[in-house]
Amino acid sequence: MNASTKSTAFYVASSFLLILGISFPAEAHFGFDFHEHGQQDSSNVSSFTIPTNATEASNTLEITANGDTPVVLPDVDRPGFWLFSDNAEFVEIGDNTDGQLALFDFITLPGGPLPHYHTLEDEFVYVLEGEITYQLEDQLFTATPGTFISKPKDVLHAFVNAGEEPARHIEFVIPAGIDGLFELLGQPGTSDNPPFPQLPTPELLEGGFQLLRDFGVVAPDSLLITPPQFGITQEGDPELVVIRPGEADGEASATLIVSNPEDDSTVAEIPVTFGDGERIQNLEITGIEGAENQNFELTLVDPIDTSIALLQNKALFTLGEDNTYTLIDGYSPDDFPLLLPDPNPNSFWLGGSNYTQVANLNQTEGLLSLFDVFIPEQNSGIEELLTAPTDLALYTLDGELTINVADQSFSADPDTFIYLPEGSKYSFSNFETFSARTLLFTTDNPSKLEDFVMTFGTPDDQDNVNIPEPSLISGLLLMACSAGALLNKNRKSVNH
Repeated sequence: MNASTKSTAFYVASSFLLILGISFPAEAHFGFDFHEHGQQDSSNVSSFTIPTNATEASNTLEITANGDTPVVLPDVDRPGFWLFSDNAEFVEIGDNTDGQLALFDFITLPGGPLPHYHTLEDEFVYVLEGEITYQLEDQLFTATPGTFISKPKDVLHAFVNAGEEPARHIEFVIPAGIDGLFELLGQPGTSDNPPFPQLPTPELLEGGFQLLRDFGVVAPDSLLITPPQFGITQEGDPELVVIRPGEADGEASATLIVSNPEDDSTVAEIPVTFGDGERIQNLEITGIEGAENQNFELTLVDPIDTSIALLQNKALFTLGEDNTYTLIDGYSPDDFPLLLPDPNPNSFWLGGSNYTQVANLNQTEGLLSLFDVFIPEQNSGIEELLTAPTDLALYTLDGELTINVADQSFSADPDTFIYLPEGSKYSFSNFETFSARTLLFTTDNPSKLEDFVMTFGTPDDQDNVNIPEPSLISGLLLMACSAGALLNKNRKSVNH
């Protein structure tokens, strides 16, 4: 794609997603290429300066001539894009992970994407803040903080924030590649400065649909009520915009039911008809004449030769005074079953920190193992270093975490990404008066990480901070023996 084509595609696609307001499994491993972050050829130098926000003078790590190097990437000039009512901050993308993983930090405002599925990648979500309502095929539920959702490839899904407050979730995409779509479809911006939503045009809907298809994202034929019309007092004859953003071959139809929620009576049934290739219908709302300050429920039902977006098929309508009216989302998070965190997760104390298992290899078909690590306040954590059993990555969430690697230490504020190659000697410290928290995960060999934590950790939850821990020395020696020539094997050098 040349520069001119890319510019045109970017304009069409970014407008498409903003106005919607919807807003082959690879053997995954970390093979990171950090040339964009200032790393030098490890065969020619003995150390490099980590681009970190550490205040300590000791912010370098030694590099061996035949080994990979720990890398720290703070949250500095990290790109972000607005799409699907989300701000997707790029934590790591395929350019740096050998195409194996893309990691995004999402802030989700009210709204969400059209129903779709991916043919090339699996997606995994860890909800950190707020509530997000999901559709997985015909299953609907509201995910709460601490829950993990698997969205395998070829599985139809959608999600919305049906509440009033922003939500935050971390998204793991395996393999990478979707980051390229986000760059084309999204509008650059930060989470604290959302663009103003606009209603779509047929040309923008068609252009966005074609771009989705170019990246292996399938959007089946569906009808939905588009969110940009919500929460705005409008003047004139009351109307509702229904769109057909996915496949649009052939005719399609449905019915809009206007009902009185007080007695559940039907006020009007309005036909919704789309011709071949038609993408937008502006429906006049009837049956509500003279009902000032009364609420009505609008619901899309009975699709023919199409489907209904299950999370975007309902609106609440209020006829105001002086020829005005207001529409809002017809759903709230409480309308759906709640997905709650596991009340008894597997938790282990290891090296002075508590590792709570969020996702295991069985949940992710062997693609990902994820732990949420709690580091208590005033915890030195450096008496015994752990040995990374496989390539690991960390993404810090809360607190002021100190990471010790070999004989070096550096600070990691929230939103710092750290890569620890297999065999790295590491530990966590927290010298502050408040706890710290980081995600720890691998896509290299999930079973190695899980076996390591469960074998050498002490089972207990994070509330029991002062439990005794067995010495790690014997365990680390055992690991070294079972790993064979761990320190002598030929490992891929970091490219630059």
